[in-house]
Amino acid sequence: MLHNKFILASIFSVLLVSGCVGGGGSKTTGPNDFGVVIKSFSPDIQELESKDRFTLSMQLENNGGSDAKDVAAFLFGIPIGTGSDAFAIVSGLNPQTVAVTLRAPDESAKLPGDIADASWDLRAPDLPEGISLPYEARARLMYRYKTAATTTVSALTTAENRRLRERNEPIPSQTETVVSKGPLGVTITASAPVIIRDDTDRLRLRVNAEIIQSGSIFDPDYGGYKQGGANPGSVPQDNLDKIRVRLFAPDVTATNEECALLNADTTLSLRGGTSLSFSCELKPSAFVGRKDIPVRVELTYNFLTDASTTINVIGTRQSAPTGGTGTGSTGTPSGSGTSGEPTAPPSIPT
Repeated sequence: MLHNKFILASIFSVLLVSGCVGGGGSKTTGPNDFGVVIKSFSPDIQELESKDRFTLSMQLENNGGSDAKDVAAFLFGIPIGTGSDAFAIVSGLNPQTVAVTLRAPDESAKLPGDIADASWDLRAPDLPEGISLPYEARARLMYRYKTAATTTVSALTTAENRRLRERNEPIPSQTETVVSKGPLGVTITASAPVIIRDDTDRLRLRVNAEIIQSGSIFDPDYGGYKQGGANPGSVPQDNLDKIRVRLFAPDVTATNEECALLNADTTLSLRGGTSLSFSCELKPSAFVGRKDIPVRVELTYNFLTDASTTINVIGTRQSAPTGGTGTGSTGTPSGSGTSGEPTAPPSIPT
C-alpha cells in the first residue's frame, strides 16, 4: 500500500523480462544477464486439480564477477492463505534464505559459480467444479552484490609531453574500463592526455553507473528483506535506489566535495532508480615525466529481480446440496485468500 512505509519494490517490466519461456509460460533471467541469475522457476505439475499438492522450485546460479551474500527468495503473485480459494504453503519459508554466500565463478580454474535452489510445497485452491483458472506465480530473488570497475590514466609533465611530441612518439591515453560481470554497467572517463603544468592542474574523472538488466537496487545495509512478518520480501521506501560507492586511486588527493568518496564509503542515490554519475578532481602527488594512475571504483548494493510462471487449476469440488430442487451456485473464487500476504506488489510512486 502506498500509505504504508513498507512497500514491495516492484519491477514494472516484470512481464517484459527477456529470457527463456518454457512450459507454462515461465519467465526467467535473460541470457545476457549476470550476477545471481534465475535459471528456472516452475511447478513440478503444470495442470492441477483442486487441493492437489505440488512444488514450485527456483534454481539460481552466480555467473557474475563477485560473491553474492544473503541470497533470499520470496513467493508472491498468487493468493496464499487458508481459504478454499487460496494456495496453502505446506512447507517452505516465505521469504526464505537460499544461501549465506554464493561464490562467483573462478575463471582461471574454469570453475562455474555456485548453484542453489529455493522451493515451496503448496496445496492448490479448492475450486468448484466447472471452474478452471490460470494463476501467475512470481518469485522475487534478492541478494547483496559488488561491481568493480578499473582503468589506468596517465599524467604527463609539460616537459614529458613536449619530448613525446618532438620525437613523434605516441601520447598515452586512458586504458579501457574493465568491469566485473553483474547487473550494473560502469564507465570511467578522463580527459586525455592529462598534462600537469603546475600545482593547479587536476586529473578530472567522470564515473557513470547504470542498471543494465531487469531489476532494482536498494541499500546494501538493509537486511530486513530476509525476514517474515507483516511485510515479507519488502523494502522500506527510504532504502530504495541506494548504492554504496568507494573510489581508489593511489598517490592522489581529492580536491572537490563530490569526490569525498575517495578511499571512503559514500552512499549515493540512483537517478530515476536506474543510474548515477559523479565527477572527481584529483591532484597527483609530485612526479617526474610520466605517472600512471590506476583507478578503481567499487559499488556495493542489494539487488532484486523477479521471475514468473503460470499454474493452471481445474476445479473439482462438488456443490453442497441445498435441500430444494435447485442446484445451488458454485460461485467464483475471489482470489484474495485469507493470509494478508500480497498477491501482487504495489507500484513504486514516481
